[in-house]
Order: sequence, then structure tokens, then C-alpha cells
Amino acid sequence: MDVAPLPSLHILVVEDNDATLMVMQKLITHLGHRVSTAASIAEARSQLAAGQFDLLLSDLGLPDGNGIEILQQIDPAARPRAIALTGYDDDDDLRQTREAGFTLHLTKPINFDQLKAAIATAMA
Repeated sequence: MDVAPLPSLHILVVEDNDATLMVMQKLITHLGHRVSTAASIAEARSQLAAGQFDLLLSDLGLPDGNGIEILQQIDPAARPRAIALTGYDDDDDLRQTREAGFTLHLTKPINFDQLKAAIATAMA
């Protein structure tokens, strides 16, 4: 499926696994977007307070809590669009991420085409 090119976005990726974070950063940069990173909820909060982001991609299992907490701690009016990244995709996980405000829920491992399509869908 071809996806129309998006304008350059500023994307915050929250992921505590260094290797996964590096791959995500490279893939997103390859798509022409600017990437900031965080490895915890605390770092994500700091990044969100310091800058404006078009999109948040967040792992749910983080060392200092659940990635859902990131969205819960942001004023809904100031929230960027968001995609949940997780190793789980049962109905309860999907329901929780939707209720928290995530636009999409991607199950790892994520490939380049899935990521590209998910970013386009989240921003549509």
C-alpha cells in the first residue's frame, strides 16, 4: 500500500530498549522526520514540556511505569497524536490504549512499512 508523503514531523519516541530505540530513530529519520527520544516516563515528560511534538510513539512497558501514564499526564488539549508500541495485542491492551488516547496500537516487532503506514494513519 502506497502512502502519500507527509510533511516533516517532530516525533518523540519513548522506548527503554536501546537497540529498539536506535532502530526506531533510524527508520523515522529515514522517512524525513525529526526525532527526539526518551527512555522513561520522566524523560518523556521533560521532553514534552520542553518542545512541541506532532506525534508520540511510546512503548507501554517502561522502567518507571506504563506508557499510558504519559498521555494521562498531558493536558488533552496539548496532547500530540500518539501510537502505542507493545509486545502485547490482546483485547484488553487495545481497549486500554484507545481509552488513554492512543490513535493506534502496534505490536513489536515493527517493520518499516508498518511504521510508515502507522505514522500516516495517525496523522490523517
